[in-house]
Amino acid sequence: MTHSVFPPTELVLIGCGSMGYSLLKGWLKQGLFQKVIVSTPRKKTVSSYLEKITWHKPGRPLAAPDFATKRVFCLAVKPYIMTDVLNNLSPYITSKDLILSVAAGLELSFYENQFTPVQPLIRVMPNTPTAIGQGFSGLLHNKACTPYHKNLAEHIFGAVGETLWVDDDDKMDRLTTISGCGPAYIFALVEAFETGAKAMGFNEREARHLARSTVEGSAAYLKQALNFSATDLKNNVARPGGMTEKGLQVLQDNSALNNLIIKAFKATYDKAQDLKQ
Repeated sequence: MTHSVFPPTELVLIGCGSMGYSLLKGWLKQGLFQKVIVSTPRKKTVSSYLEKITWHKPGRPLAAPDFATKRVFCLAVKPYIMTDVLNNLSPYITSKDLILSVAAGLELSFYENQFTPVQPLIRVMPNTPTAIGQGFSGLLHNKACTPYHKNLAEHIFGAVGETLWVDDDDKMDRLTTISGCGPAYIFALVEAFETGAKAMGFNEREARHLARSTVEGSAAYLKQALNFSATDLKNNVARPGGMTEKGLQVLQDNSALNNLIIKAFKATYDKAQDLKQ
């Protein structure tokens, strides 16, 4: 999808924590927006991007966009302050604006209760690799969204990775346990590789190099081997009677690794339900 498909678009990014900053970095690299406004309390948070963005201090008036410019609000603040944020923003949001929220745990109905029924709303769950254009984002739209709004959201998040539409909030929570939380699990795996390498006699620098290179190379190979399942690729390495097969017997004894991952996914899903209480 090319940039010319859409009219000039202004982004108002509310919040610039770890996720907001990752998205901002990826979007600026792609040059998606005609203008970018970042609303965050501390100017130094975005000091390295001040030539490309306009800093806005929360609580101050927000200027209207040019007549021919579409405006997109991306809400990237903590869920517990979202109500206050929306109360402050409501005078500046119109039904012509698209609202994107990347706040975990807040369902579409939460936002729909804050706006009129014709307000286009899309709940999004990206992950941190969006900062390098390798992210994954789940998307869920409300009934007010038109094909234009859906295409625009795909354009915005497709510029920093892959996208997948889901049908309801529960499916979004389930997706979050995998792609949203997943990078931390991969980093934990690399951490375990480093620990294992040091136990095998390598120093810290060597262990880090071994662990990262192994995981990075395997991920790149996985992405290119589209005609093969992960099971196929695993079996290609783990030849019968070989060293790899012996190691896999430890990891997969009684489906130990699979059960551990499922247990982690369930724990994060249960936590998402707790956050709604």
